[in-house]
Amino acid sequence: ADDRVRFIDLLAALVRSVPPISCAVDSEAVFGAPASALLEQAAAHGVDHIVLGRTGKGAVQRLLLGSVSRDVASGARVGVTLVP
Repeated sequence: ADDRVRFIDLLAALVRSVPPISCAVDSEAVFGAPASALLEQAAAHGVDHIVLGRTGKGAVQRLLLGSVSRDVASGARVGVTLVP
């Protein structure tokens, strides 16, 4: 629970650091399996495109560890842009 509180505090500080003139920023802390959480939030908020960074891991690492970007890209019902 302490890690979640610390994460939420860090997220709030990050949002406050964005100058208000640059862009609107909304934040929400969601916990769970990353790909599932991202896809659920995209659907719940009517997101029309997902932009997601990827780690660039090799095939063996992806096989052993899974891939959030792969799972999001294959499960999304909207366009997905993967940024290296």
